[in-house]
Amino acid sequence: MSVLQQILLTVLLAFLLAGSLLGIGVGAGLLLRNQRAAAFLQMMNHWVSTRRVLKPVELPRELGAGHAGRGLGALLVLAGGYSLTVLAAVPLSRVALALRVDGATSPLAMVAIETAKWLLVAGCAVSVATGVLLLFFPKAWRSIELLANRWYSSRQLTSSGDEMHVPLDRVAGAFPRAAGGVILVLSAVSSVACALLLLRL
Repeated sequence: MSVLQQILLTVLLAFLLAGSLLGIGVGAGLLLRNQRAAAFLQMMNHWVSTRRVLKPVELPRELGAGHAGRGLGALLVLAGGYSLTVLAAVPLSRVALALRVDGATSPLAMVAIETAKWLLVAGCAVSVATGVLLLFFPKAWRSIELLANRWYSSRQLTSSGDEMHVPLDRVAGAFPRAAGGVILVLSAVSSVACALLLLRL
């Protein structure tokens, strides 16, 4: 395991351990019918509307009509074609050597490097295709621009996701001791597991 992977795993386990300890506290509070636990759950159920917060981002804004010229098309074809040729010819072994990645011990890292390479190659190919459209098919490019500039409201698509769903909270409110016992046991198991894994790192 690399140093970065160990750091990320340690942070993740510490985060899970903290959440599990919080769950133990909430479960114990519900089990003992503590008013602070009930107040904490009530505070956590406070609804914050993302639609109001994100409304300024959702408004379409007209920046004026832009006209890309043949000079830009030629630049995209030349730069994209050159980058495409160079990137496609770069061997993965040299990239792995430069990044100090051993393919035998880190196959996942090699897959990531190869994926990044071919994503860059695909981006260069798109650049060349865009330049060709600007140079020789300006009408087709304008139709693509109109399609790309079409406004889609994510507020309409995600309107149902902004509603509160609290069936489990109602069950916990009706049976606080039973819910507290379940939360306490599951959180304790999770805490012990996370603590053991942290000690083994």
